[in-house]
Amino acid sequence: GDDAREDAPHLAEVTSHPFTAAVWAYARALALLHTGERDAARAESSALQKYAERIAPPTLPAGHVFEASHRRLGGLMNATVGAALALDAGDVGAAIGTLRAAVAV
Repeated sequence: GDDAREDAPHLAEVTSHPFTAAVWAYARALALLHTGERDAARAESSALQKYAERIAPPTLPAGHVFEASHRRLGGLMNATVGAALALDAGDVGAAIGTLRAAVAV
């Protein structure tokens, strides 16, 4: 197609893994929002939330440097998109609250 956001190679493979699917949805949500496609951005934000919830619990030993990182990153991506959507809607307080909660992670 004419839109690179629709032509990602191996889309089915990317979205079959919750973490990579969350990264994909995060990037799409922000791209859609920044191109004025608010409804599509909100839909992608919902997909991001679902993917982030499916990221597996840590499988590394407790205390390992990357323990729980993927789940935390999923939450941070979700919060960033949520804050961007709130800011776009003119709700600065909600955007700030969302980001404050995110940095508490």
